[in-house]
Amino acid sequence: CGSKRQAIPYWFFDGVELSKISRLEEEFLQFVNSKCKKVLDELSKGVLNDKSLKILEDTAKNLAKNYK
Repeated sequence: CGSKRQAIPYWFFDGVELSKISRLEEEFLQFVNSKCKKVLDELSKGVLNDKSLKILEDTAKNLAKNYK
């Protein structure tokens, strides 16, 4: 669980109230676990390329819109 949390790009949650971060974090992790398996596989191998970073960024920003 700790390693998954290290992968969360918190800077993409800018503007989200601190009290809402844990719910957003859970939704982000659920989405990434179900829809972005390839990115997670790469991260577990220590690989973070521009494409994977973009996927994480877009996911986080889109989900964060619901928490502002």
